[in-house]
Amino acid sequence: MEPEPKCPQPGEGRDKEAPAPSSGYASIADCETCNRLPQKAAEDIEATGVPKVVPPEVERLSVVVELDDENTPAYCVSTTRLLKCPFCGTHYYWNHYDDDGQHFMDPTCDLITLRRYDPLSALEFLERVVARAPNALPGAFGQLRKAWVEGASRPDTGIAPAGLDSKVQAAAADLVELRGRYDEIMGDLADILWRRALPGQIQMYAVESLGRHFVSRGDRASLTTLLRHPDPAVRVLTAKLVIGLGTDDAPIMDLLHVSREMRQALAKELARKSRLDELVDVLLEIALFPSEAMIWEYDHGYGSSSYYQTSVRWIALYYLCVLAHHGADLERAIPALVGLLGEDQRLTSDAGRVLRAIVDQKKKTARLLRCARLILDEIEKARAARHPKLPRDAHVKALVARCNELLGKPTTPKRKGSGLHS
Repeated sequence: MEPEPKCPQPGEGRDKEAPAPSSGYASIADCETCNRLPQKAAEDIEATGVPKVVPPEVERLSVVVELDDENTPAYCVSTTRLLKCPFCGTHYYWNHYDDDGQHFMDPTCDLITLRRYDPLSALEFLERVVARAPNALPGAFGQLRKAWVEGASRPDTGIAPAGLDSKVQAAAADLVELRGRYDEIMGDLADILWRRALPGQIQMYAVESLGRHFVSRGDRASLTTLLRHPDPAVRVLTAKLVIGLGTDDAPIMDLLHVSREMRQALAKELARKSRLDELVDVLLEIALFPSEAMIWEYDHGYGSSSYYQTSVRWIALYYLCVLAHHGADLERAIPALVGLLGEDQRLTSDAGRVLRAIVDQKKKTARLLRCARLILDEIEKARAARHPKLPRDAHVKALVARCNELLGKPTTPKRKGSGLHS
């Protein structure tokens, strides 16, 4: 995968003007505006000398509805907008949280957050507004940051009543339109994900949209198809979606924009042994295969956000570790994971972390003891055949010590060359 800039750039030859309303919406893959906007971004506009991370293209988006949070203190303003691209119809969540501080010396913040909403999230947002539901507005980034600093719980949100009737009408009209073209959007996203080379962040959007759509419809077969996509980046992004939201391992700022029903559905999906085994197989295959494929990772930071690229292999190993901590059976993966030890420092560290997670279970079971013995046996084989210095690595030492502890064996051999365990 070619390196991409911080915000993906549009391809050549794309239309630059939005079509007339009667002509409908174009594909997001052909949208110059959305190709320049990141999947999500946060910017502390009080900071000086910080590069602008929310691109000016956001000004091209139209405002569907603008809502103020009435639950903020008098010295704070939290304004949320649902935005829409006039060219392709993609929705965006936008929030401006301005906290001037209650007292003279109190810290202040002035934060803009932006995130591209998948169609299901946009539908749910509009439905909450139309129903005037409690906590219809997701907690603002600045609001959550303030609560974390003060050690307080996440505050409730409430839509300010001023002009609410007309705002609800606008939300209702957009809701009807979005419901009418929902299937068409999903069809287009499926088409471009399988047929076109997409910028990294548009690819993320397509995977997120389709993955949540399949889960909401109970379409397990299509979710499996997504997990078997020929591009390893798509496979790992799908696994990341399912595991991150299904185990609540995702950042709180992502969880706030996902319904409880969706998280519960994904948790149930992970409770199915066949799905859990499939995820292990997909992630293990990606981790083992030498690949230059990269994906964009988002750094939430404390103020302004940024993106960086990381290997799909490292992400695969991270989520294998998450699955191990959540009780997945990775016994069959042990020989392959030990085979990664000694390849390079990063793979040794990440594979060692997965192996450690396999044996870091509270309840001592027959399977846990088998795993500990197998890990020690495989490390000894690797030491004898390929990596004589392997047992000296700090990650491997800690892993060996844990396995010996489980088996009631000494943590070091009795004499030189006597092996890793008696």
